[in-house]
Amino acid sequence: MPRCRKKTELSLTDTLQAMRTQTGLRTGARSDATHLLLKREEMLSKVFRLIPDMVVVTELTTGTILDVNDRYCEVMGYRRDELIGSSSLALHNWVCPDDRKAFTDALLRNTTCSSFRTTLCTKSGTRMPVTITARLLDLDGTTCIVSIVRDITELHQKEQALEYRIALERLVATISTHVLGLRASDIDAGIEYGLERIGTFAGADRCTLWQCLPDGSRMDATHEWCAADVPSLLRRRSSIRLRDELPALMQCIRNSAPYRLDLPLPTDIGHDHDTAFFRSYRTVSVVAVPMPYPGQPTLVLCCEKTKDTACWPADLPALLKIASEIFMNALIRARNERELRDSEQRFRSLFDNAQDGMVVVDPET
Repeated sequence: MPRCRKKTELSLTDTLQAMRTQTGLRTGARSDATHLLLKREEMLSKVFRLIPDMVVVTELTTGTILDVNDRYCEVMGYRRDELIGSSSLALHNWVCPDDRKAFTDALLRNTTCSSFRTTLCTKSGTRMPVTITARLLDLDGTTCIVSIVRDITELHQKEQALEYRIALERLVATISTHVLGLRASDIDAGIEYGLERIGTFAGADRCTLWQCLPDGSRMDATHEWCAADVPSLLRRRSSIRLRDELPALMQCIRNSAPYRLDLPLPTDIGHDHDTAFFRSYRTVSVVAVPMPYPGQPTLVLCCEKTKDTACWPADLPALLKIASEIFMNALIRARNERELRDSEQRFRSLFDNAQDGMVVVDPET
């Protein structure tokens, strides 16, 4: 019979050495995995910090800022340490806190929110229109919001410019349609309606239509619209001697040029005649445009502010010129209608009171 081989038995020393080897391999593998994770975390952190859009991570319930990238700090005007741990609500970054509630409600419904429009306030107090695209994430058991914020100031300005242009064109069309379709007896009311629409659009407190004699010597206010708490000056502004009271305006009328006057503060010295004239009526800013027409009195359409010196709309002189032309055509048409009616009345009187008999017949029939 063949002899059985004896099993080789490992000594305790060999067993311990094998265990040490296996443990070392596992430890080395874990160390390599940890190192790889650290490198990936570092890479992702750098990518996060360098994203060109603003990125912010906040807690859902409290609004506490957990992390931000460099672009967010740059645009909002804060240092990183000022933001981390602070609440966006405590920093008053949301111009309208109700917008944040609507934003978080949308996230709670869908876990995502795309292109949410709102206005944020920077550290310097600048209001910035933005869109926010966000998602809810669970980070270490805390529900957080990861938001990408984009500044849309340029887009907002373009939208406002377009809305302004549409509103301006609609205003011109409304005034033209309303005034030019009126009968001669309703022209005055139509012009006052146009003045109200222009004054409201321009943010004026008073809007006045003046008529200047062809020789430029005198000017009268003929139509006026005033805001609710602004007194009417229509009766007080008659027979204004331009040379003595408004020489600068008289020069603009002669040159058919727009007129602009921003009055100095009451404490400042202002001795020129135009300033003294408008200051006597508590006016602080004036824009006027003359509309000359051959053989007719020159119309001067004027907007005034009596409370603040906020900027006038950029296209206000163009609007006043168009409106003046509409009013001029309406006044000329009304004047022609009155003259025709008066002429007809005169001939009717002659016809009715003639001593000889007269008859009008159709020669063919």
